[in-house]
Amino acid sequence: MARQTNSARPDPAQRPAPSAQSLFRFMLADAEAAEALQKATAKYNALLWLQDGPNVKRIRQAATAEELLDLIPLTDGLARLAWLDRARGLGAEALSAIASRLRNVKNLRDEEARRLVADRLISALRWQGAAGAQALLDGFDDLDSFGRSLAAVALGLLAAPAAADRLWAFYQEAVRTPAETDFVGALWGLTDLGDPRVGDALADLLATGRDFYELYGLLALAGNGRVILPLAARLTDLPEEDRADPLMALIAIGHRLGREALVVELAAGESPQDAVADETADLILARPADWPIQYFDLFFHGFNPQVAEEMLR
Repeated sequence: MARQTNSARPDPAQRPAPSAQSLFRFMLADAEAAEALQKATAKYNALLWLQDGPNVKRIRQAATAEELLDLIPLTDGLARLAWLDRARGLGAEALSAIASRLRNVKNLRDEEARRLVADRLISALRWQGAAGAQALLDGFDDLDSFGRSLAAVALGLLAAPAAADRLWAFYQEAVRTPAETDFVGALWGLTDLGDPRVGDALADLLATGRDFYELYGLLALAGNGRVILPLAARLTDLPEEDRADPLMALIAIGHRLGREALVVELAAGESPQDAVADETADLILARPADWPIQYFDLFFHGFNPQVAEEMLR
């Protein structure tokens, strides 16, 4: 692909929000992330107990996996967190029932109901290890685009390398629908799998000005050398108050590439008389490597108690 040295600039005033796919991943990054959100939600939404308390009680009292799965339609608000907490504890004996229901989600005519059921079943499979990953792969083509986007997230978290080509094909399909964020699920899955194709996908999105909430965080996680010059250009073109995201992504990628490769990328945009690539690389690498990790904490670690509480205030 041709090197991109200039890119369309997003309008900073149009600040996007996290996609459903990212919120899904932040919650399911690990058991601690899910527990942090559950505790924070309980603390800051005490009034919800009046509304959701009876459903929470039914979920906690469910005696079998089938009974718990039957309660999925009731899992709004606090009941959702209670259900997810129980789902994390389901054993291998529940796998067949979960997988069977996932294959039948397509038969639900109501889109909202279909999304809710897919979300909960995929959430449950996320904790079923390699067998859960296989169930997601087996049912992947039976899901609609939204369902596949969540399945892609879960497959990445489950470290299922056999899913990579399926996720890449889904990404290429989903990214052609600008109004939806389903492609973000595929990006998450590919990023968590360490698939190198995600670096070029992110470079193309940056080059075409496809701005979305996750862009810079994902670049910090998986961006490659192709984005060095476009990110550096944004530091020049954007107002000072809007430079933190691209700067942190640039620092993360610079440390990942190493000085030699970083200098090569920076020098590709210079005229012979400039020759400041070495100096610029040193400026980037002088910033601590853990800055981007702290700045994009949600992307690197999912929900923690402090972040969860801040988002719910």
